Formats: sequence, structure tokens, C-alpha cells
Amino acid sequence: MPKVNESATAAVDEAVRTLSETSQRQAAEAERIFSSSTTFWKDLLATNRKVYSAWAAGVEATLKAGFEAQSTSVGIAPVLLDSVFAATKTVVDTWPEVVKQYQRASLDALHGTIASTEKLLTSAN
Repeated sequence: MPKVNESATAAVDEAVRTLSETSQRQAAEAERIFSSSTTFWKDLLATNRKVYSAWAAGVEATLKAGFEAQSTSVGIAPVLLDSVFAATKTVVDTWPEVVKQYQRASLDALHGTIASTEKLLTSAN
């Protein structure tokens, strides 16, 4: 009878040893998978941060360029308006003289017409 117990004990010992080795392999594999997953997520987060930083820098550069263009156009506006107003002022300043010349020319034309008409009337008599 002792032989049965020895062989049963040996079978149980072998089963426990096999189960222990399998458990150790599975634990090692789980640790490797967990480590790989952790590394993957850390790398993914780092990449996401880099992409976000690049996006933010691009948006900031675009806004700054737009603001610079806006500032430039606002800075040019007074000079442009000054030149437009100067041209308008020149027209306004010369307008009275142009009107006077027109008035003189109109009166001269009227006087010429009157004189011509009088000559015609005088020669017809």
C-alpha cells in the first residue's frame, strides 16, 4: 500500500510542479503584456502632446501673422487717408477758382452772343 501513496504523491507533486510552472509563465507573460501596454500608452501620450504642441504653435503663428497684417494696415491707414484728404483738399481749394472761370466764360459767351446779335440787327437795318 505504501507504493500507491508514493505514486499518488508523485502524481500530485508533478501536477503541482506543472501548475506552478504554468502559473509562473502566465504571470511572466502578463507582466510582459502589462509592461508593453504601459510603454505603448506612455509613447502615445508623448506623441499626442507633441502633436498638440505643434498644433498650438501653428495656430499661434497664424494668429500672430494675421495680427501683424492687421496692425500694418491700421498703421498705413492714416498715411493713406492723409494723401486722399490732401488730394480732396486740393480739389476743394481750387474749386472756387474753377467756378469763377466758368462764370467769366459764361458771361463772356453771353456778351459775345449779345454783341453778335446787335451787329446782325444793326446790319439788317
